[in-house]
Amino acid sequence: MDVLVGAFIGLLLRTVIIVIELFSVGFVTSSSSMFRVDHDLLWIATAIIAPVLVAPIVEELFFRGLVLPAIGRNWIGIVGSAVIFSAVHLVTGFHPITAVSTFIVGVAFGILAVRTGRLGASITAHMVYNGSLIAMSELGGMAAFSG
Repeated sequence: MDVLVGAFIGLLLRTVIIVIELFSVGFVTSSSSMFRVDHDLLWIATAIIAPVLVAPIVEELFFRGLVLPAIGRNWIGIVGSAVIFSAVHLVTGFHPITAVSTFIVGVAFGILAVRTGRLGASITAHMVYNGSLIAMSELGGMAAFSG
């Protein structure tokens, strides 16, 4: 059940973030690849395995498995862990849309963890969310390079 709920929430979150991006900047920031990419083993490791498999597991174990319960398994813990989650994702540079979107995603993952009492749904949602971002980027990049 965690996989189904997580997959649904991950896709729903991606849709919500697309709407936010469209209304705030007028385009979907994640829909095109910025660089021509050689799809080699290094690309697979850095663009697929790390963000789609490794990061969601590590981040959910830390933010929803450790930080959220340490603050409290309530709205304060959900919001607090989401603020920290968002702040960590802004370490490479602040952008208001990134701040808002990662906060919204962090709240949703926190709600999943608290409501289910497990991390399976939030890990799956995180995997689907990140995976859909990469899929959108690749599809946009392929369209841009196909002429």
